[in-house]
Amino acid sequence: MIGAASTASPLVDWVGILKVIGLSVVFGGGAVLLVSLGVLCFAHSEAAQGSRRTQLRAGAGLCAVVVLGLIGFGLAVMMSKS
Repeated sequence: MIGAASTASPLVDWVGILKVIGLSVVFGGGAVLLVSLGVLCFAHSEAAQGSRRTQLRAGAGLCAVVVLGLIGFGLAVMMSKS
């Protein structure tokens, strides 16, 4: 009996769970940082003038596009697993 219990497969795949947690932290934290950077760029663009204003607004737009891309990627991954 003792030998049979030691060869049984584990009920929980801890390596898989840790991978999911790690990726969630990286992508979730990255998305939050990108949104924050986009809002910061847009807020600073209000006081800027000339080409600096254009650069800041382009940076804010780029952050928004990347965040929307991450959302789309996440939805595509979830839909493909169904």
